[in-house]
Amino acid sequence: MQPNRILCDLQERILNPYLTAFSSHFLLDRDGLTPKFATSTKPSGVEPHECVLHTVSAVSLDNVCESVVYGLPFVVKATACWKIDWDALEVNQQHFLALCQELRERNIGLIAYMDPDSTLGSSSSKVKGIAPAGHFILLPSPNNSLLVKSIAVSELLLPTEVAVVGEKPPQHVQQKVGSIHLSPWLQL
Repeated sequence: MQPNRILCDLQERILNPYLTAFSSHFLLDRDGLTPKFATSTKPSGVEPHECVLHTVSAVSLDNVCESVVYGLPFVVKATACWKIDWDALEVNQQHFLALCQELRERNIGLIAYMDPDSTLGSSSSKVKGIAPAGHFILLPSPNNSLLVKSIAVSELLLPTEVAVVGEKPPQHVQQKVGSIHLSPWLQL
């Protein structure tokens, strides 16, 4: 095992709502459009997909903006792969637990990108430098595991007009809105 490398397993912990009969009950769906997913015809004995994430920075969890974190999360645990030597598995487990503890104690997450060579079956991975790289955030949890979620990179963000920081509405409008009883059932 290479130094500064921790091997991990991903586990799905939330069912993809798009794959349920009642997906509209779980998702905000703009204009009634939902993506279509092809069903997998692969046999159940297929080797698990391996991907390599490279950490690029640490970020305070207080500075994580939920508006750019999307998709279904995965739980990350130290690998239990039977192909790895028992002693190497033990060392890997210890490094993983130490990483989880450090992230929790410092209240930080790790920003990582996916190694383009590890995107199995992706035609864009054969043309380096052209396709955008997927970015992810690894978040600590209290049970010695990590949560990994996708980050919307600039190629995925739609243009938007954002109010200037510190911009305030006129006082009479603020008073009018402040006097309204805001219903807990906000309709969008």
